[in-house]
Parts: sequence; structure tokens; C-alpha cells
Amino acid sequence: MTKMTRLLPALFLITIACGSNNTLQHTGRGFLETGDYDLAIIQLRAEERMNPADVRIKRDLGIAYFRTKQYEKAVSKLSQAAKLNSRDQVSLFYLGVNYEFLQQLDKAAIVYRACSSLDIKDELKNELLARSQEIELKYSKKQIRDHLSELKNSNSHVTEPNSVAVLYFRNISEWRELTPLLKGLAEVLITDLGKVQRLKIVKRKKVQLLLDELHLTPCSLLDQLKMRDTGRMLGAAKLITGGIERVDNTRIRLTAGVVDTKSGQLQGESVQAAGRLSEIPELEKILLVGLLKSLGVRLNSDEAKALQQFPTKNNLAFIAFSKGLDFEDRNIIRQAKYQYEKAINLDAEFKLAKQRLAQLSQKRLTIAEMEKLLPQSYKNP
Repeated sequence: MTKMTRLLPALFLITIACGSNNTLQHTGRGFLETGDYDLAIIQLRAEERMNPADVRIKRDLGIAYFRTKQYEKAVSKLSQAAKLNSRDQVSLFYLGVNYEFLQQLDKAAIVYRACSSLDIKDELKNELLARSQEIELKYSKKQIRDHLSELKNSNSHVTEPNSVAVLYFRNISEWRELTPLLKGLAEVLITDLGKVQRLKIVKRKKVQLLLDELHLTPCSLLDQLKMRDTGRMLGAAKLITGGIERVDNTRIRLTAGVVDTKSGQLQGESVQAAGRLSEIPELEKILLVGLLKSLGVRLNSDEAKALQQFPTKNNLAFIAFSKGLDFEDRNIIRQAKYQYEKAINLDAEFKLAKQRLAQLSQKRLTIAEMEKLLPQSYKNP
């Protein structure tokens, strides 16, 4: 007996049900929830023909395709649902999952982050952020290795003109107390620049991956690679480089500039900010204003308001956070968590530290466990 023959009785019932619009709106979902995915697909396709702009139908059809491992068809329907309602959490979640199964990792990470920005449960939000970070790392590793191969073969690589990477600042004076600040300063600058919509900011982890892949220290990166090659490795048209130095026992000076990777020339003027070591969060904001000017960026009112916010004004919390990043990069997780906890104890409103600690501390969830945290639960018998 063929599969279609086995489905004929059910198809007959579906045909009868099609006489009622109300039945049409529920039968497909019913088959989906009871695990009759082949029947669900047939019925939902019929519903879609009658209601082509119905988000729920396209979403359910995408989920039914996912259950039957038809991932490309699932992406097509879930993408359509997401376009109809960009804030539909369920569509975005399953779209990200299907991209992941198709190994389209860059798209999966983007969708997971979009979903995590919506009003969802904290446990699911943290899992999606952790998942997107893992995917970005995998994708970045592949990119860097591909770019290294291109570099050896002298192949060109085109970067987006608005793409920016922030390199670790150099400790010019070699004052040891300044070294822990380097990664924290880069992370905060990246976070702030990421609030500007027209810029595409390279993640700090990608810079770290390049250093690890080439077995280089932050200070030796530009000694070993040309500006253009570094930009190609990171997928950045502009590099922000800088230094931090000791002025006296309590004062420091930060210097930064934007370099065009194609020409290797400084774009705009270099920016300086000097003050006490305890004022480093404020000094970062001074640098930020100058760097945005060098990048030719004009902020809208929402962006300007967002950039006025400080991740923390507590210098000791900032230092602990910076140390936590370094321990995390070296996979010394216990010490990383200790430093993030220390930062939070010093400043209970330090969101960046809270996010890093949550992602390190959370027990990883399976797809089935994540599904249970969605606003609408879709059973998978």
C-alpha cells in the first residue's frame, strides 16, 4: 500500500472539512499538534491558498516542513511569516533552527539575535544569545581560514565599506596595571559602535580568533600583517587602532584613530582623551565621539540617546569585567565567572557583565527544551 493510498481516507475527511472556513483554520494546526505532519502539510497548503497573508498558517506550515526535515521549504515559509510579522517570536525561533540545520550559520546567528531582542523568557533569551555566539565563532573561524587561504593565493576579498573592526589598544607605557583594561576597552567600544545602525561592527571574538589562529599577541598583529591584510582577515574596511599610556601615577592617556584598510592611511584625525584611571568609562565616551566623527557618522536622536548610557561608571567593576573577558578567551571559565560576579557586585547595573555571566553559567538547552519556553508550545510526539 502506497503512502498516498494510506492518506486517502484522511484526505477525504479534509475535503469535507473544507466546507467550513472555521474548520480550515484549525485542522492544519490539529494535525501538527498530533504529529500527523504529512497531513498537516497537505491541509496547511490548502489553508494557505485561501489565506495567503495569514502569518499563523505560513508559520505552522514551516514548522511542519521542519518536522519532516524539509529544511529549505521550512525556511521559505518561516521567512514569509517573519516578513509579515517581524516580531513573531515563534517564526523567528524556528527560522533560526532551520538555518542552523542547513549550516547557514551566519543567517542563524542573525535570526537568533533578533529573536532574543523580543519579549521572551530570560532562560530562552540567554540560550539564544549563547547559541548565536557559538555559531558566530564557528562562522568566524571558517571565514578567517578561508581568508588566510585567499591571502596565500593572492586572491582579492571585498569588504563592505561601512564595516569596522576594533583592535586591542597597545599598552604603550607597558605599565602592567593597564594591561587588563585593553580587552574591556575594545568590548565597550564595540558595544557602543554597534548601536549605530549604518555601521557593521566586527565582534571582538573574531579579532581574538585571528590572534589565536596566527599565534600572535595583540601588540604583534600589525607588526606581522599589513593593514589591508588585517582588514581582509576580519572582513573590515576600517580598523580602529589605539594606545593607552601612563601619564603619571594616577593619570592615563588614550589615543585612537580610524585607518582605511585599502589605503593604509589614517581617516580623519587621531583622537585623544586624558584623565584619571578611575575615569576610564568617561574617557571611552570621549574617544567614541571623535571616532564617529572620523568615520563620518551622523547620529539620529535614538542613537545619540543610546550612546549617552554608560555600561558602568565604576572603574573597579570595569577592570574586573576586562579580566573576565581575558579569562574567558583563555577558556579559564571558573576565573572568568568569578571576575564577572565581582564586577556585578561592584555595580549591580553592569549589563555587559551580567550577560557574559549568564551565558557562561546557563545550562545549555536542547531544541525541545527551548520549544517549551516559546509563547505557544508545539508538541513533537
